[in-house]
Amino acid sequence: PSTSLVDTPILFILKKGGELHFIIDYRILNHITYKNYTPIPLISEILNRLSS
Repeated sequence: PSTSLVDTPILFILKKGGELHFIIDYRILNHITYKNYTPIPLISEILNRLSS
């Protein structure tokens, strides 16, 4: 069993052709996830930091 404080619903939706469509609903998780708005560094900057 999971000990996570957040669960993510897993659903099967019936498509028009009769097939089941597997869906994971991440809306709740997306709502509580911390948004990091800092820009992603350039690869050259990352390599310079690693080489120093």
